[in-house]
Amino acid sequence: MRRLSLDIGNKRIGVAISDLTGLFAFPLTTILRKNSTHDIEKICELIEKEEIKELIIGLPLLLSGDEGSQAKLVKSFVNLLYEKINIPLHYIDERYSSVQAEDKLINAGISPSKNRVKIDAAAAAIILQSYLDKIK
Repeated sequence: MRRLSLDIGNKRIGVAISDLTGLFAFPLTTILRKNSTHDIEKICELIEKEEIKELIIGLPLLLSGDEGSQAKLVKSFVNLLYEKINIPLHYIDERYSSVQAEDKLINAGISPSKNRVKIDAAAAAIILQSYLDKIK
């Protein structure tokens, strides 16, 4: 069963996908945000093309663990998305996923400031891998 994860930001949506066994997550792409209709259409295309059976959403909680304004924006967008899809979705705490993604790029010799698109997809992969590890 393939799973897709989303790291939803204001400018970009990082996307990652699992392998068929559900053991490993891989960065897939980054969607440059235009408007909700466009963004949801792109996500729905990926869900159909990759035969996704479950969607994992990174929820940007505050350091305290509470939901702040960004988490509310993510949930609002996901509510619109959920009207268009017919698969289960789960939220997972995404605190520090972007920081971890940046660290991985730096360790690979890639400049994070010049590769924001890669950071978003890598952060989505970290979110998805965290979920996959949790359900094992």
